[in-house]
Amino acid sequence: MPRRLPGIPLVLALAAATAYAQTTTTTGTPTTSTTTPGSGCRLEHPALCGIGPRLAAFRETVFETYTDDPASLGRLFDPIRFRLQMSAFCFTRAIMLCVGSEPTPPGKAPRIVADENRARRQLQRCVRPIAMALAKIRSNYGRRIIPPDLAAALASEADGIASDLKAARESLTCP
Repeated sequence: MPRRLPGIPLVLALAAATAYAQTTTTTGTPTTSTTTPGSGCRLEHPALCGIGPRLAAFRETVFETYTDDPASLGRLFDPIRFRLQMSAFCFTRAIMLCVGSEPTPPGKAPRIVADENRARRQLQRCVRPIAMALAKIRSNYGRRIIPPDLAAALASEADGIASDLKAARESLTCP
């Protein structure tokens, strides 16, 4: 069985991705929270700036749900968390393929060359782990263990992220 590596580098990459978004909250009778790409977003495609923070927030929601009540997700926590980590790593790789690597010293080849087609294929690969996590949530065991309101919230968020990834893939333009 392959050994799973810890998600520390992935957490650092996602922490950097969330630093580019600003969250604003409007107070009053209806309370809404929106995430808009901040001025620090270096990508030309604003949809990519919005997906990273949503994916990180979804991973955090799953983790907080499990830490608050471990029985709420049961044995599905690890497979769902692993799939979301895979999708986040895949998304980070797609961004790197779209933007390209940092400037390299003279005489050295760039580690990652910007390639729009490869970035699109990588975004397509990001959807599969989210779909697998969604299948875990909607499975027979998931319907028995996960409370219906929590399952509906997790499923709608996962479905929304997957549809955003598909839309970003179709309209992706890299510099």
